Formats: sequence, structure tokens, C-alpha cells
Amino acid sequence: MTTFPITSLFAAGFALALVALSIPISLRRVEVGVMIGQGEDGVLRNRIRAHGNFIEYVPLGLILLALAEAQGISTAAVLSAGAALALAFYYIWSAERRAWEGDRRRACFARRGDSPSNTGSSVCSGFDRSG
Repeated sequence: MTTFPITSLFAAGFALALVALSIPISLRRVEVGVMIGQGEDGVLRNRIRAHGNFIEYVPLGLILLALAEAQGISTAAVLSAGAALALAFYYIWSAERRAWEGDRRRACFARRGDSPSNTGSSVCSGFDRSG
């Protein structure tokens, strides 16, 4: 029986990442009161899309990783391919995260009837007003 220790390691890490992507979606759903679909909330839409991209591409990447490992490709090559997949999704997740923060920032100022470019103090704590 062939075992896939490297693929298994990456699969476990990706399973944890999937949970990490799911939690903010659930929290946002409760926050905006949208339990089915995405509603009109842009932040929720972005989070759902990031989750969907993960679900669409990671399984295929893991299958290809397992096939490479089964064919006896060098450990370094399999690790490199797995690391490339993980880094790609980290990059995508971090870009989505910046978009989420930007949406939250704009929403905070919009609720106040203000804009991030105005000067003065703000109740939108944690958000840089510089743009």
C-alpha cells in the first residue's frame, strides 16, 4: 500500500486553513443577518468567494501532489510543489483580507456620514484615515 506522508501533511494544513476561512464567513453572516446566500454585503461576498476558490482549487492541487508523490518524484520537488500551492493561497487570502478590511473601513465611515479622507477624530478606531 502506498502512503502519502507529504500530501497528508499538506492536506492537514489545508483542512485547518479551510476552517480559518469558514469562521469569518459565519461571523459575518450573523453580523449582517444573512444566513443563506450572500445578500448585498460586499464583505460577505468576498469572504464567500475566497472560500469558494479554496474549495475549487486545493483538492485538485492535493490530488496532483499525491500523484507526484506516488510516482516517486523527489521529496524536495513534492515539498516545493506543496509549498507553492500553500503560498499561492496565502497570497490570495491576504489580498482578500486587505479587501475585507477596506470594505469594513469604508462601511464604518459611511455609517458616520464621513469619509476616510476627512480630517479630525473618528469613532472608526483601528482604521487609518490616510486612504
